[in-house]
Amino acid sequence: MVSATITPFNLWDAYSIGAALHRHEASPASRKPAVELDQVDGVRSCLRVGCTSTSATKISKCARAYQPLSRRTRVMTDDLDGAEQPNLAPTSASRRRHPRISASLRNSGGEAGPDARERGPLAKLEPMTDIGEVHNEVGTVIGRVVQAGSIGQVVMSAPATPPIPQQLPGRVRDFAGRRQETAALRRHLPERGDGVETATVLVLHGTPGVGKSTLAIWWAHEIKYKFPDGALFADLRGFGPGSPATPGTVLSGFLAAMGVPNADVPTDTDAQAALFRSILADRRTLVLLDNAASAEQVRPLLPAAAECLVLITSRKTLHGLSVGNGAMDIPVGLFEIDEAFEFVAGIIGTEHAVRERTSVEKLVEICARLPLALRIAATRVASNRFVEVADVVREIRGGLGAFDWSGDERSAITQVFDWSYRQLTPPQARMFRLVGSHPAVEFGPHAAAALDGGGLDKVAGLLEKLADEHLLDQVGPQRYRVHDLLHTYAASRTADEYERPAALTRLLTWYAWAADAADRIAFAGQARLATTVEPVAVPLPVTTREEALEWLNVEHTTLVAVRRLAAEKGLTAAVVLLAGAARHLPLGRRSLWRDRLDAEYDGLLAARSAGNAEAETFLLVRRGNTYRIVGDYVAANADFRSVLELSGDPQRQYEALCGLGSDGRDRGRPADALPFYEAAWPVAQQTGDLLAEATVVCNLGQLHAAMGRFDLAMTFSKQELALRGKAGDEIGVAYAQTNVAIAYQGLGNDTIAIELCERSLAVDGVATADRVTTLKIMSASLTRVGRTSAASRCLHEAAELLTLLSDERATELRQQAYELETRRAAG
Repeated sequence: MVSATITPFNLWDAYSIGAALHRHEASPASRKPAVELDQVDGVRSCLRVGCTSTSATKISKCARAYQPLSRRTRVMTDDLDGAEQPNLAPTSASRRRHPRISASLRNSGGEAGPDARERGPLAKLEPMTDIGEVHNEVGTVIGRVVQAGSIGQVVMSAPATPPIPQQLPGRVRDFAGRRQETAALRRHLPERGDGVETATVLVLHGTPGVGKSTLAIWWAHEIKYKFPDGALFADLRGFGPGSPATPGTVLSGFLAAMGVPNADVPTDTDAQAALFRSILADRRTLVLLDNAASAEQVRPLLPAAAECLVLITSRKTLHGLSVGNGAMDIPVGLFEIDEAFEFVAGIIGTEHAVRERTSVEKLVEICARLPLALRIAATRVASNRFVEVADVVREIRGGLGAFDWSGDERSAITQVFDWSYRQLTPPQARMFRLVGSHPAVEFGPHAAAALDGGGLDKVAGLLEKLADEHLLDQVGPQRYRVHDLLHTYAASRTADEYERPAALTRLLTWYAWAADAADRIAFAGQARLATTVEPVAVPLPVTTREEALEWLNVEHTTLVAVRRLAAEKGLTAAVVLLAGAARHLPLGRRSLWRDRLDAEYDGLLAARSAGNAEAETFLLVRRGNTYRIVGDYVAANADFRSVLELSGDPQRQYEALCGLGSDGRDRGRPADALPFYEAAWPVAQQTGDLLAEATVVCNLGQLHAAMGRFDLAMTFSKQELALRGKAGDEIGVAYAQTNVAIAYQGLGNDTIAIELCERSLAVDGVATADRVTTLKIMSASLTRVGRTSAASRCLHEAAELLTLLSDERATELRQQAYELETRRAAG
């Protein structure tokens, strides 16, 4: 029996795998030999941390129900079956690993996927060593690491404590009233041992502007101390411009906030929801879902744990949640008269409110006790010590016609908006009207400057004034949000204006230009579109790669809305550029990968509509790479073959051939990949791009090494080394030196292999994953020549690098080093 040291394990891992495999098994159409990608990811997630006896049994049974699993997974589940497992209480433990891609794209010819380090042409290649046969991957080159099947003890390091998310937005300081609603909320607060077997779901619903979000956020802050495992928040964007948030996007954000590595987040929404429920199964967590559109949008976001609380706001009652999920409906009505007075007093001051009690009561009546209308009106008084409440009442009433007053909340909000709008100067009023043309409710001053057509400093001042008047909210540095009711009102003011079409074109064009410019900064030196748009005199808000990627991520939802609106307006060049700027999405959450496909689909339609063949073939290559990233090789190959049929451009042909070769390379079939890279070689030479040619010969060398043809691997790897040197690619030279070292190692010349690895490691700037690979190759050769102490040091250094990346394979390398040291000590 293999003994095992097992660390405490949160039961969500086992439950997640059990649920995923049970769902797979329950569907007759899905019964097939291979387990789905998401399920394998889930099994791998479980095995990354220690587990209790209960969860270990569940994992091994679930894993064994489907074949073939990876050899590593089968080995480790075998060991878990036979292990002596201590009876440890489950803990909330999980390991975080930073999402990343391979350093540049030296071995792809296209784009590396976020999990490219888990594939590659060398899947069957291992450094020459006699310390066992099981091997695994680290970086882009495969090296042998110790496995549970090759040692007498499984040692799993204690996982890092998962983060406790605290995502609640800030609450207002002048909250008032809501005694009836808060009493209802308190009655339904979950308590330990109350016999409830599922999460408590509370739905606050009411008319627009009644203060549902304000109440929910305030109360969530009041009770968050009861939920020690954190608070999650999402704006579901159910009402307002743009599309509602998808459950998959929200879930992937929640999972990331709770410490789930990006590589372990499933792409399927159902699988994400199952994992989310599993993580929260033994936690007390508060989940606030603001501005929900429907029960269908919310349902996948509900935890099942009895001690979790879900608080939802919506303009609808969401009857489906009440019937199907036991949700409690809590209507949020207009303020009571005394509550409305208290609310106004909190803004203008109690002493002032008492002094002008009669006028405050009239203001409450005019505003129909609607919080949003009251806040806008009262802020006018609070911001100007020479303005009295009576003045505001008189101004609002003075702007009404004889038959405008109906006393309901809808007319009240319009009347207050009209009055507030009339207080603005002409430039401020114009800026407010233009905000209604923006396709999203959140934006920065650069976008506002594009709408306005004026200078950035001027627009920044106008936005600050609108925020002072509570017509905008400043939600961060250089970031503003407009309430969706105000957005609709602003749009109605500008609907018939001559300036709106020109302003909207400027905005869409600027976003397309800015997204393309940010993409150029983030992915300097990579192939890009030749398409251009008319420049707009507004600068780019970023200068560095980090800033560019951050801006693209923050603006993602807006860029989707902009792209769709540009397509409606027939701005084909803008659509094409926005499609090209979606390159960054695979660097983020898996739920966004499909968004890149949508962008490239729209871009292809626009390119074909405009007769832009160059853009069409460029985006076909890009979409083929996106399909490859998401694992749809059939669709990827179809796009690559279309490029070969449509384009005579050597650059596009080279990319397409490399794309076709990536199918076999990524899936461990080097013989299938080889003909495509052989065909790509002369085409790459035609481009005159030394690095393109180096990419092809790099792949040829790695493929031959994977097939055990180390003499040919040597030939191609040396050519790669020469090409990268000629191109002045210093980091690429280091990468190529490792490839040459692999060939020398395969031919039995470990001395030269060690020397080449030392040269590679001496180069600064090499990606961490590639340094780990080189250290592992070097360790294998050092072991073969009897220098086990040096070999062990290489493995320890590699383990330290992986630790910096929060990669659990650091433990495996340390165990391998320990094995070497033990063998050396034993003589």
